[in-house]
Amino acid sequence: FLYFIARLVSVVGPSGDRSTGAMASTWTTLSFSEKYARFRPHYPRALFKRILAEVPPERRGLLLDVGCGSGQALLPLAKHFR
Repeated sequence: FLYFIARLVSVVGPSGDRSTGAMASTWTTLSFSEKYARFRPHYPRALFKRILAEVPPERRGLLLDVGCGSGQALLPLAKHFR
């Protein structure tokens, strides 16, 4: 699905017309993983604070990220786990 959106943006352009804008040229020059990391919405800090509030420090052993994304949820939490 994300590949389809990337192709659509590179052909149609971000404003919906058939011109190529800055975002469209970015989508054609970056690798897919770079595009995903750059344009994916980020999680708010409040979410991480809430997660950490639910897991007491003495229970913060290993942290497992079962997602297949860029690690943007794992990295801010990793420093709080062993």
